[in-house]
Amino acid sequence: MKVETAYEDFKASDVFKDNFDKLALSQYFGSSGQHSSYFERYLFPIDDN
Repeated sequence: MKVETAYEDFKASDVFKDNFDKLALSQYFGSSGQHSSYFERYLFPIDDN
């Protein structure tokens, strides 16, 4: 089941890049400079199929 085209477009959009960059995420989740693989998996899911 493929439902990720709109989400992929959103991830590629300027709005996503401006508001959800890794620095903002690391500050939001309180990780000091290191991104969390958990949140990265959640926010940037990997298609293993």
